[in-house]
Amino acid sequence: MIRRYGMTALTVRDMETALGFYRDILGLKVIDDRWTHPDQKRTRDIEYCFGVAPLHFRNIRMLDPSGEVTVELHQFFSPLPQNHPEGRTMGDIGTMRMEFRVSDVEAMYNKLVSQGVVCFSTPVLSQHWAAFCCYDPDGNIVEFERVYAEPIEREGLIQRYGMTALTVRDMETSLYFYRDLLGLKVIDDRWTHPEEKRTRDIELCFGVAPLHFRNIRMLDPVGRVTVELHEFFAPLPKTHLERRTMGDIGTMRMELRAFDVDEAYQRLAAKGVKFISPPIHSEVGWVACCAYDPDGNIVELEKVRGE
Repeated sequence: MIRRYGMTALTVRDMETALGFYRDILGLKVIDDRWTHPDQKRTRDIEYCFGVAPLHFRNIRMLDPSGEVTVELHQFFSPLPQNHPEGRTMGDIGTMRMEFRVSDVEAMYNKLVSQGVVCFSTPVLSQHWAAFCCYDPDGNIVEFERVYAEPIEREGLIQRYGMTALTVRDMETSLYFYRDLLGLKVIDDRWTHPEEKRTRDIELCFGVAPLHFRNIRMLDPVGRVTVELHEFFAPLPKTHLERRTMGDIGTMRMELRAFDVDEAYQRLAAKGVKFISPPIHSEVGWVACCAYDPDGNIVELEKVRGE
């Protein structure tokens, strides 16, 4: 059903501020910059897919240094966006975290701090990894990690997009969605307890303590991008908006490339998955639909002509 992880999309408050972070500081490469207006035919297709109308927004697509994963930024002018809670933590249900693999964690930290970026802590140097987390301009959590066993693949601080992590309400319910329905492969399942040394490192990195959570790591079918699920038992999680839209500031959307969107839609809908709309067949060469995962996160399924 799922061919690969496609992209992570974020709704931002101010495009130039967000570009200053993702393009100018992190070095992601802009590959497309366009405006979507309510009177365009392609806009009506997107309105059906996202389930919000009328749509007027600016959309910028960027590539990570590997050229394999896209990060999209959306600034909405219609509908007027809602704000998510400020100062989210990884213990809040519905939080998504992006992770970038870097060549030098301390150099990345120094660069961000010199630009006024708010970080949770100084780099945490664990036995097998070094990492730290920061807030982007819209309060989204971004992690930078260096795994010592991984080779440095290219020049520059940012090596590639590493993973998307989600905080979930109930692990078994979320596993049914991501593992059993979408077909992502579980590669690790572990519990983190407050008394463990590795837990203290994660507490410093995430900026929350004491930590007690279950963590499951899954791979997309090409084995390149990891999707992580966290269920927290300490601290007690807060809940975000139950039904987010792409117009809500701070919303992250995962896009998974599918072999056949219509077939995927039929199979998932038959299992009770809630969709924003049936598949939209655009004249410009894509088929897509958006679904809600068990915690209200938006997951898009897409097939692009020629892929």
